[in-house]
Amino acid sequence: MASNHSARGAVLFSLSMFLPALLGMLLLVLWQVPAERLYAALFAPDVADIGELRVHYSLLPRLAVCLASGAALGLAGAVLQQVLQNPLASPSTLGISAGAQLALSAAIIFFPGLIGWSRDAVALGGGMVAVLLVFAFSWRQQFAPFTVILSGLIIGLMFAAISAALVLHNERYLAGLFLWGSGVLKQYDWETASALLPRLGVLTLLVVLMMRPLIVLGLEDGAAALGVNVLAVRAAGLILATALAGAVTAQVGIIGFIGLAAPALARSLGADHFKRQLFWSPVFGAALLLITDVTVQLLDATVNIALPTGAVTALLGAPVLLWLLPRLRMINKPALSSPTARPQRVGNPALLLSVLFVLALAAIWISLCFGRAPDGSWQFVRGEMFQTLLPWRLPRVTAAFAAGAMLAVAGVILQRFTGNAMASPEILGVSSGAGLGIVAALFLFSAPSYAVLTGAAALGSLFVLTLLLGIVASGRTSPNQILLAGVALGALLSSLFAILMATGDPRMMQLFTWMMGSTYGVTPATAAGAGVCAVIVMGLMPLFSRWLNVLPLGQDTARELGIDLKLSTLTLLGFAALATAAATLVAGPLTFVGLMAPHLARQCGLARALPQMAGAALSGGMMMLFADWLGRVVDFPWQLPSGLVATLITSPLLLWLLSRR
Repeated sequence: MASNHSARGAVLFSLSMFLPALLGMLLLVLWQVPAERLYAALFAPDVADIGELRVHYSLLPRLAVCLASGAALGLAGAVLQQVLQNPLASPSTLGISAGAQLALSAAIIFFPGLIGWSRDAVALGGGMVAVLLVFAFSWRQQFAPFTVILSGLIIGLMFAAISAALVLHNERYLAGLFLWGSGVLKQYDWETASALLPRLGVLTLLVVLMMRPLIVLGLEDGAAALGVNVLAVRAAGLILATALAGAVTAQVGIIGFIGLAAPALARSLGADHFKRQLFWSPVFGAALLLITDVTVQLLDATVNIALPTGAVTALLGAPVLLWLLPRLRMINKPALSSPTARPQRVGNPALLLSVLFVLALAAIWISLCFGRAPDGSWQFVRGEMFQTLLPWRLPRVTAAFAAGAMLAVAGVILQRFTGNAMASPEILGVSSGAGLGIVAALFLFSAPSYAVLTGAAALGSLFVLTLLLGIVASGRTSPNQILLAGVALGALLSSLFAILMATGDPRMMQLFTWMMGSTYGVTPATAAGAGVCAVIVMGLMPLFSRWLNVLPLGQDTARELGIDLKLSTLTLLGFAALATAAATLVAGPLTFVGLMAPHLARQCGLARALPQMAGAALSGGMMMLFADWLGRVVDFPWQLPSGLVATLITSPLLLWLLSRR
């Protein structure tokens, strides 16, 4: 009886998505051809009628590709979640799609013959590399769900950063790859559909043939007792799911979060058995992608706004993930706030901080003096040459060091306040919230000043922190779930940025530059503003040190020691938001410096709040300074954005740290 009820609910839900989508598709067709020519347009178009050609060679193959891609991603998500016994597993959260995109980008540049040989094989290889890396960094945690998902998200971001670097240096060859990477379903013939449908059909058949061992795999320990080779079944399932996602990515680009949302909807509507999930997940995946794509096409036809479908579908992922978090008990363990080994405290923090200060001065001096000459050779500049280069290098050095220091201080505050060693402005989406404020300022003001941008970014950061605080206040989430909530909010805002940049608005080029974290265009005024903000942040740190020493002991202890929890919470979050906003204006939304620098300070033995903040600020400043210097010299005369370089440097360190917890 319950099964019939759940099936009825699934049918009604799928119809509620398919019927409006098909109605919208009919409207799109009737805008091109009259009703009496509908049959001819679909099956025998008149070559002299442009409307009929558009229907037959654009709308119809787009419909086929859309349905096939959505179904394949839904099926891939269901298989991944069953194989890993993890309800958050999907091609997006495991970095499979980003790995496929990176492999295709690299092949186009370095091995173009591979693209002609088999684009699907290249995408499959990239996706499998991503999966293997996720497993390598999750092995020590025995593939704990939180570790697997966070590793996948970090690897996905790292691969996306590498892809962005390739695009920046090979714009001639990869000019269309940026838009393609956002998931574009536009079709101009039946070539993509003819290539995609047979491949997906074969892979789907193989999944169906594996259904019984996959079902038994859900018994965990009982699977081996029943004679199932667990390792072989897991490997085969992962290869099939990766092949499904890779085939879609190779043909249409990255379609975000369909693989996460479709199985989640299937389970929420009563498909608790894997056999039913295997049926309804592709149905819901096709329905979700179809209704999204039809909406995108209607917007293009009515208001002339062309949006990439993949970026729009990514907007679905964050609400689904936030909705799932309170229902996922398995994500609560292991807690990352309890490290297995605590570093020893240093006996003389002042001496260590003095050493770090001297190292920071040396790093600043090297960054100003050592680099590439106009002919590409390495040299230390001095005298007149130093005076000539100083107005060019000093603003970048100042801005980079100040941004790294402020991100580090914000990271210390968030880690000690939340009691979670993996908290940071980047992971919690606070940096992306600053981007939301920047977008608002760009649309509200014709030429916003640095002060206006900083204020708007601070409000955006504070908005995200307030949302996370509301999730904490609900009392239904663990520290790990809070981190995933921050990741979801960051993904939501990143999708919004991708959609805005796809509109072609000239103001969005400034947003793109900011997202890359480039210091190339930093002016002396901007650098001075960042430096002043850093000095203010450093000067105010002692005022919060007592709160940050006591709050990790628990609310009851803090209250007994006379700390006003409401005042301390609002002050600390506001201070972290302001520091993050001022830093991300220079460094961009994703550097991981705010996560790594507090850990470096703690590993050096700086355990108390004030020494840790000071040590983290110096370490973070040097990390961003090193990233900016590398961006200037590693591929001279071309330059890489410092935020992008910082992401490439800190992502492996972050993965190593995650694997050691």
